[in-house]
Amino acid sequence: MKSPSARYLTGYVFRAIFGTLLVLGAISAGRIIYPEHLPHTQADESSPWEKSLIYPDRLVNFLLTKYATNLNVNADTNIALLPDTHPATPHSTKILPDTRLSSIATSVARAKEEHTPPDTRPPTHNMPNMPTLPSAASSNTRLASVTTSAARAKEEPVPPDTGEWGVTIAPKAPIYGTNGKLLGRVPAGSLLKVIRHKKTTSGDLVVCTIMLNGRKQAEAFIRLKDTTLHGGSLSATTSEERTLCIRHARLLADITAREKQLKDSAAGRNPHMKEYAKAAREYKQLATKANTLRKAYNSASGPRRMEIADELRNLKHDEVRISQAYKTAKKQKTAWQIEHPATEPDLDGDSQLQRLRQEVAAVEQKLTAL
Repeated sequence: MKSPSARYLTGYVFRAIFGTLLVLGAISAGRIIYPEHLPHTQADESSPWEKSLIYPDRLVNFLLTKYATNLNVNADTNIALLPDTHPATPHSTKILPDTRLSSIATSVARAKEEHTPPDTRPPTHNMPNMPTLPSAASSNTRLASVTTSAARAKEEPVPPDTGEWGVTIAPKAPIYGTNGKLLGRVPAGSLLKVIRHKKTTSGDLVVCTIMLNGRKQAEAFIRLKDTTLHGGSLSATTSEERTLCIRHARLLADITAREKQLKDSAAGRNPHMKEYAKAAREYKQLATKANTLRKAYNSASGPRRMEIADELRNLKHDEVRISQAYKTAKKQKTAWQIEHPATEPDLDGDSQLQRLRQEVAAVEQKLTAL
């Protein structure tokens, strides 16, 4: 436990230090804030008096700068009253009247003028004029624009697909892939979505999306003559409309199949047709293989070129046999057709065709009424 004398001396020293700091701070604040009311002489800046005010000046400048910042003064427009980022020099304590609190007040006023536009609205008697808040106004405008767009999107329906859709009308319509190979056949009444049309030397094609053997073909080719097309979107049609279109397509396919049956019956059975079909198939395969080997021979060299030449020579022997068989079968088929001319089938008098045509007309009438 310290003696009363020691406690008295300790308190006296602390009070003296605190009082000295308080006095120096007051002097610094007074000569910074009110430089015009305090006498200022060109004293030696290296004197002990001026040196003793360096840190109080820095402290007062720091507090004033914080005060100015709290008044929404932009950091870029603040003016440092005294440099505090460099070591103390004889010139660091020089006090300039134009860098005092008046500079901060001017900066605050200028910042307010730049960030707050003048209120041009006429005064009302019900409530006082309120300053315009640009940030809040712009935020409300953006929010209102987003809300309006969202509401408009809900009110306006999504525009329908402007493409085409169709139904197959051939009894077994062939479906081809993008590489030209046959993928399979679909029954009459198969629905399809048209992607685009394509013209070829062998006829007009439709690029479409269609179901084949339970699997969706995203992009397939079908002959235009094997379909009947409709404008608009398939998803926009009703169940009744699709059912009638499918029924209509299947009836057309039945008519095509019946007409072919009557024509074949009227033409009679050619006993040489089966042999001719086999010879024609072999002759076509031979021609395809020969063309492939010739292309490979022209682009090959060395031992591979000699191997292809041997294959072509062997193929030459098969060509004589296959060509002769094809010519013979074709001659026999043609001769029989000349001896047994085909008669025109009675397509108008066939009762089955008449019934099918009546059903087609009834379905077409229902589709027109929709």
